[in-house]
Amino acid sequence: ARAVLAFWGVIAIAAVSFVPRIVVDTGFITYFLKESDVRRDFEAVNRLLTGAVPIYVVMQGDREGTFREPEALRAVERVQRRLEALPGVKSVISAVDLVRLARQALERGDPLQARIPETRAEAAELVFLIPKEKLRAFATSNHSSANLVLRTDQLGSAALRGLEDAIRSELAAETLPAGIHADVTGSSIRINRGADGIAGNQIGQLAITIACILVIVWRVFGQLGLGLLALPTNVMPVINFFGLLGAGVAVLSVPTSLIGCVALGIAVDDTCHFLQVFRMERARGVSAEDAALHCIVEVGRPMVVTSIMLVAGFLVM
Repeated sequence: ARAVLAFWGVIAIAAVSFVPRIVVDTGFITYFLKESDVRRDFEAVNRLLTGAVPIYVVMQGDREGTFREPEALRAVERVQRRLEALPGVKSVISAVDLVRLARQALERGDPLQARIPETRAEAAELVFLIPKEKLRAFATSNHSSANLVLRTDQLGSAALRGLEDAIRSELAAETLPAGIHADVTGSSIRINRGADGIAGNQIGQLAITIACILVIVWRVFGQLGLGLLALPTNVMPVINFFGLLGAGVAVLSVPTSLIGCVALGIAVDDTCHFLQVFRMERARGVSAEDAALHCIVEVGRPMVVTSIMLVAGFLVM
């Protein structure tokens, strides 16, 4: 018994030491097989066009018509140039591109005239010349806010999180005119942030669950010592799971985070069945060693079958 406990104690310490190295990363496109149409089409868009993942940088002014001002348009242009230089960014489009095209068109297509106008009146005229359906994606109807559409080929929440941090650093480094502030948003940012939140909170949630299990086992069996005795068998599978993630076997994502929950659920069931049969055998006057051997034979078989079924189920993914 001491050798078994010592062995699993060492395993637990090793697993815990790897936990801080866990990488949280959810890549929804990786849920599909590489040969699937969805995966291939997504990669083709990334390779042949301008990046399949959109991110939005919203610049908000403090009054109507803010982005009919040449100074505000120049600020949008400066931010756009900063973002275009970031690694992983395929393209950035904004209302400034449309304003420049409109001015070039008015100047008989002269490429040298594709620039931001000098006066507010000219800027306003150009903004109103742009068809509303073209401008709608890049500015509000009253021109109080502007939207820069950034496209990237980055996959996975970790890569997008790094790109978001880089964008925020560039926005912080840029001196914007008074009354204008910028933020980063978009469905890809919000979905990945939510997924990372779900996955990243698993360790804390499982700790709360384990504490609840202790209380439940204590109340059901009427012995705190029995509850404490049951904890290691429930905790070890979860610790080993997170240790393997930290060792680089896989990243912590929404799908992989489910494995820890399911493993804990199965372990709790096994523990309760084992303890119940053990107590029944002891009540019949059987020695502790014989009662444990009886449990291993009678309860151990369905425990093993359940575990094999669980592994087979996850192998589908």
